[in-house]
Amino acid sequence: MKRGLLLWLLMAISVVHAYAQTRTITGKVTDAKDGSAIPGVSVAIKGTGKGALTNADGSYKIEVANNGVLVFSFIGFSGKEVSVGNESLINVSLSVDNKDLSEVVVTALGIKREKRTLGYTTQEVKGDELVKSKEVNFLNGLQGRVAGVQVSNTSGMPGGGSRIVIRGASTLTGNNQPLFVVDGNPIDNNQIGAGDDDPILFGGSTANRGIDIDPNIIETINILRGASATALYGSRAAGGAIIITTKSGQGLKKKGISITASSSINFDQAILPEFQTKYAQGTGGAYYDGIAKRTSYSWGPLIDTLKVNGAKVKTYDPRKDFFKTGTTLDNSLSLTGATDKSNYLISVSSLKQDGIVPHTDFARNSFYVNFSSKLTDKLTVNSSLNFVDSRNNRLSEGNDNSYLARLYGAPITYNLKPDLNPNGSQRMYRAATNNPYWITENTGLDIGVQRFIPNVSFVYTPSNWLTFTERLGADVYTDSRKFHEAIGSFSSYTNGRVFEEAINNRQFNHDFFAQARKSFDNKLDLTVMVGNNIISEYYKDLLTKGNGLSVADFYDISNGVSISSRTNFFSRRRVSVYAQAILEYNRLLSLTITGRNDWTSSLPPGNNSYFYPSVTSAFIFSELPAFKDSKLLSFGKLRVAYTAIGNDAGPFKTSTGFYKSSVADALRGEILVPFDGTNAFALNNVAGNPNLKPESIKEFETGLETKWFNNRISLEVNYYDKTSTNLIFTPTVSAGSGFNAAVVNAGKIKNTGVEVTLNATPVSTKNFHWNIGVNWSKNTGKIIDLAPGINAIQIGGFTSPGIYLVKGQPYGTIQGTRYARDANGKLLIDDSGYPIPDAADGNIGNVMPRWIGGVTNTFSYKNFDLSVTVDGRFGGDIMNFDKYYLSAWGVSKNTEDREGTKVYDGIRQSDGKPNTTAIKTDQGYFTNFFTNTFENLVEDGTFVKLRNVTLAYNFSPKRLAHTPFKAATFSLAGRNLWMYAPNFTGSDPELSVYGSGSNSQGFYHRVTPSTKSFNATLKLTF
Repeated sequence: MKRGLLLWLLMAISVVHAYAQTRTITGKVTDAKDGSAIPGVSVAIKGTGKGALTNADGSYKIEVANNGVLVFSFIGFSGKEVSVGNESLINVSLSVDNKDLSEVVVTALGIKREKRTLGYTTQEVKGDELVKSKEVNFLNGLQGRVAGVQVSNTSGMPGGGSRIVIRGASTLTGNNQPLFVVDGNPIDNNQIGAGDDDPILFGGSTANRGIDIDPNIIETINILRGASATALYGSRAAGGAIIITTKSGQGLKKKGISITASSSINFDQAILPEFQTKYAQGTGGAYYDGIAKRTSYSWGPLIDTLKVNGAKVKTYDPRKDFFKTGTTLDNSLSLTGATDKSNYLISVSSLKQDGIVPHTDFARNSFYVNFSSKLTDKLTVNSSLNFVDSRNNRLSEGNDNSYLARLYGAPITYNLKPDLNPNGSQRMYRAATNNPYWITENTGLDIGVQRFIPNVSFVYTPSNWLTFTERLGADVYTDSRKFHEAIGSFSSYTNGRVFEEAINNRQFNHDFFAQARKSFDNKLDLTVMVGNNIISEYYKDLLTKGNGLSVADFYDISNGVSISSRTNFFSRRRVSVYAQAILEYNRLLSLTITGRNDWTSSLPPGNNSYFYPSVTSAFIFSELPAFKDSKLLSFGKLRVAYTAIGNDAGPFKTSTGFYKSSVADALRGEILVPFDGTNAFALNNVAGNPNLKPESIKEFETGLETKWFNNRISLEVNYYDKTSTNLIFTPTVSAGSGFNAAVVNAGKIKNTGVEVTLNATPVSTKNFHWNIGVNWSKNTGKIIDLAPGINAIQIGGFTSPGIYLVKGQPYGTIQGTRYARDANGKLLIDDSGYPIPDAADGNIGNVMPRWIGGVTNTFSYKNFDLSVTVDGRFGGDIMNFDKYYLSAWGVSKNTEDREGTKVYDGIRQSDGKPNTTAIKTDQGYFTNFFTNTFENLVEDGTFVKLRNVTLAYNFSPKRLAHTPFKAATFSLAGRNLWMYAPNFTGSDPELSVYGSGSNSQGFYHRVTPSTKSFNATLKLTF
């Protein structure tokens, strides 16, 4: 027993002795430049693999041996080693390391990572840059700034939709736009068409829901372009991801409150096509006054010599008279505060946009609050709520009842005002058609959206190497719509109509994941993350239509003569598990392996589970001894990635259901059911597929990132090869099957591309700085295969001309009537000098551009800042269907030389000799020949735009010394100030009648013109 007691005493003494060899060290890490605290600094015990991280106030606490050495390191700062000795309080200041300006970026699931270690490309855009662009829709602020990203504003209507596509189309008829994520919470960016009308005929487009996000609350946007970057999001991010981080109170360097107020005014002017101005209304050279004699044609006599009753005929500019100067008022107020444990931001904003078209507007009122608090040393809660209330009054676009139909066709010798005759009937230059002013006053679509986006996350850190994150988020909105068309319309609904639509969209998202980090000998770092995701979606769209109105000017659904309704509904759920492992060696090599498995309710049992693996690697060769002290190369990284992801099916693709039927009346109207007390339902003519599988996307990506001359120049080059197979779409099938089409897994799309991003600081002095950013990208996409026996499917347009997906062609082929050609591609000409029409429709263009790019120059001189962005799209054809009508009517600019002749370059079919016969370009040519061949309507969509110019003056602290303001900025900005589109005769090649939600881009037809804008903004901080 004595021996046991002695042994116990010896062990106790040893423990006491060992404890005496260690002590608790505390301290604070600050920035050597301004003394501000640096949170997240790694405080490691050299040679042990143990360590800690500094808290939000820069403080730390760690147990260390007496002879230990602490290693302090943080991204972008020079590291420092400190021997403990006999000290118990060690404060350290770190200096910025210009050699190691590593960035921290937000990646998938909202996880922050050092950009240096990423094996894929990502690009960040600051929220302040978006605000400077003064765009109502924040997506438009990305135009020309990010390689591989094509953003198009599809309509000049207030609340116009914006479409974004990254690295080409990944699916045939599904969603090719990226996933939107706000603070880790996926949100909806759909454009939902109005009613059930075909956009090209009656409806036109609406806004994409990304317009609900107020640019003033955005801190940063990270664009994840490739499959490797979005693998952790699974099928929802097959088209890339837009990662939005909102502002919070963490930016305050000191405790207290800061208030920022901003107010701006914007003036918009329509960018119009050119019209002929030499010839009057009429036909065959005879004058029509539009009153006694009416016609759509402007093939009358020359205006210069035209006199009526001895007086020179009066001329007008109907387009200029119709479009007004639009205005946008944008006011925002934000309050930011911070304490020892918490920070918060409260923001309210109000935007009111009056359009260039009478009786059109868009209003958005937003309330946003963000609150973060450190409840304990180990538990932090982050929460936010974004509420948006928007109103949009817009007019129909497209073929049938667009105000543009008769506005663009109006003769310059006719005054469109007033729109009514004394007897109350419509006054118009041609019979049986609506006056554009009457349309603005007697038709319209009113849209009201109320949207809630709540988000809360809990971050629990039981130790410095382990973190648990629980995140709950939602996206809930109601979209109420009401359309009316008055009695007396000369559209397909002469007795008027009204429809009411109620859309409810709910999405709930839950993520839980754990992250663990372990260092080995200060050279090897391993970070492991495992987690799960559950996302539930609910959508309901109730449309009630009333055709014919019993009482004029009473636009309530109860006033409809024939009333019908239909409901679209779906609910869908995905359950997922995912994992990620990041291994880094000596800051030289990085390897990331991820895996995700999704289970979805929209696919049948047995096929509803699919796995996505991803492997990325990065070799930071600038860490090699040969480059370590290089004055030329500041940073260099080579990366390689390979990922396999998928794409989910839409709802109800696995079964064949019934729908409520209606009967067309052959006049673009319809006979609604119930009819005469009898209802009608029909089996869907598209057969569902009970064996449907998810789409498959495999992508290889490699890239080179370098920085030169002490980070004054950075260059990034990427190459990707992406193949999509097992695609889900609905090709036509034999009528003998009992269906017109069937849902299948088939087809293959291949995209390859190169992206280049260059940033440089050519000049940097005490008072003057010049930064330049250049991006260039080229995507080559091709539809390798469709389904057996299927060579083309239509996605938009008319049957002819239309937008098709054609085997062996790039995505978005324009097909229509064309001229016949010989084996060498030469036009075949008849003996009269006219090209011979081909017997069959064929490929006449493709909407995909050859390449896109942008350049942004930023200059700073003392208190002045100047930013200039120029971007362009080169190649890509447009079906300009406005040209069809305007050429036939004699109002387009190309009809002005109507007394001339033209010799077509081609081969006479009769003798094989070159054509030398001239033909007249008169009324008969344009009305009976030119417009009969749709090949003539295809135009090159190449453009270069002066996208944005912003000049700002920042008031110096000295000037504000005796004011209540901490900062003040006044800025002037211009958007779309200049455009060069040498081969396009419409308003803007970016416009599309299908809006942002359709894959059928490149069809330009009676869509509200783009605008150029001028803006003034005052921003004050208290």
